[in-house]
Amino acid sequence: MLVVLAFVAVALLLAPGIAARFGRRVHPADWTRWSIGSLIAGAVALESALVLFALPTVLRALGAHALVAACSRMTGSLMPGGPIVGWSTAATSVLVPASFVVGMVRAQRANGSLARCVAGVATVSVAGHRVAFVPLESAVALTVGGSSPSIVLSSGMRDALSDEELGAVVRHEAAHVAHRHDLYLGVLNGLEHALVLVPRLRRSTDTVRCGIERWADEDAAGSSLEGRRLVRAALLRAVFIEVPVGVAAFGAVATIMERAAALSVPLNVSRTRRRLMIIAMSSVMIIAASTTAAGGAQLWRVLVMPAFCTR
Repeated sequence: MLVVLAFVAVALLLAPGIAARFGRRVHPADWTRWSIGSLIAGAVALESALVLFALPTVLRALGAHALVAACSRMTGSLMPGGPIVGWSTAATSVLVPASFVVGMVRAQRANGSLARCVAGVATVSVAGHRVAFVPLESAVALTVGGSSPSIVLSSGMRDALSDEELGAVVRHEAAHVAHRHDLYLGVLNGLEHALVLVPRLRRSTDTVRCGIERWADEDAAGSSLEGRRLVRAALLRAVFIEVPVGVAAFGAVATIMERAAALSVPLNVSRTRRRLMIIAMSSVMIIAASTTAAGGAQLWRVLVMPAFCTR
């Protein structure tokens, strides 16, 4: 059971990166939601596997030798290894969620720091949205998330773009605010911090970050080719920047090339492709939920049925 649970966990964590090419063929909103769901399900499954693996060692340390022995037939061999392996796994099962929380907090602090930097800056209306302009020569546009999200543009960005292009950038940032993309980015940062030893996880999280930016691009462009042209033109004129974790930025350097390529052609998502995406999403999540539930049921039997085991 543990082997299956661990395999499913790793598969879910790596799935967005492995299926990135397929993800470019569906709407980025659908792709991003599926990818986030896959990563969260994988993390939960992995944590369940760690807890189940470490449980016999912890029970023995608590003096529940009879419980472990009496339930061995029901639960099977939960811990292939000795006490050192068991305690190492127990420590990891505690560190993983703690590290996830630390990563989330760091993302929130990054947003909080930016919010304090722009506090008190006068805002103006652009494309129907309130925008704070900061006096920077570089062309920068980003969204400060949190309880009071705001759109921040530099004076350099305003001077570098036409009015139509500037409106497209503001709509892009407004999409981040409307869809609470700061929460998505916080989850990604938490997962990267907690599961740093999972190989190629960063490929999956980078894929999701690009999906988030493409999602905002599609909202900003609308359904017209002119809208796509404006967003692409603004993107290519923006100064490519590295941004703090948890912050959505229009010119994030890691996403530029793929976004520009996607905007150069119309987004054509057929109903058949969307249905296939929904079927694939549902199937993967059902498998993940079933496997995690099986692991949880095994844990439940160990913890709450000692009376039945000792009769």
